Amino acid sequence: MKSVQTANTETAADKKEVVLLAVLEKISIRLNTALAVVAGASMVLICVLITVNVIIRKFVSPIFGINEMVGWLSAITAGFAIGYTQIHRGHVDMDIVVDKFPPLVRRTIYSATHLISMVFFAFVSYQLVVYANNMMKEGTLSETLAVIYYPFIYLLAIGFFGLTLALFVDSIKFIIKGDHK
Repeated sequence: MKSVQTANTETAADKKEVVLLAVLEKISIRLNTALAVVAGASMVLICVLITVNVIIRKFVSPIFGINEMVGWLSAITAGFAIGYTQIHRGHVDMDIVVDKFPPLVRRTIYSATHLISMVFFAFVSYQLVVYANNMMKEGTLSETLAVIYYPFIYLLAIGFFGLTLALFVDSIKFIIKGDHK
């Protein structure tokens, strides 16, 4: 009787883990998809700005401060797309080497790399917030357009947070299910 109760308790705990994982995965997918849509819109805006600048440059002077605008939009594009890229496995992976190892070694390698990556990008996100706070306190403005740009740094921190969340979900999924794909 006692072994049946233990089995039922473990099953209930496993179900809670799976439900929690599903909720975290849904949050990660929604957040990173929304960020990817903004990244796409930012990329389109970059293309429009550069195209308009090339065309009007033939007739009048170029758009003032376009380098700064394209730089900010590029940061948003890259920062907001990385979490989505992680979810969809669009990054470079060293499967050729790692897949030749036994399952326990593979599991250890993937667990370690996910953990190290997650900690690193959480730290990056945190440091970007600290940097943005300093820029806000100092009242720093961009050189050409004299625009406050700490909001762009906060946005970049959000993008790295999305990546951290995606890595966290991948880590948990890997621990529970034992696969990384």
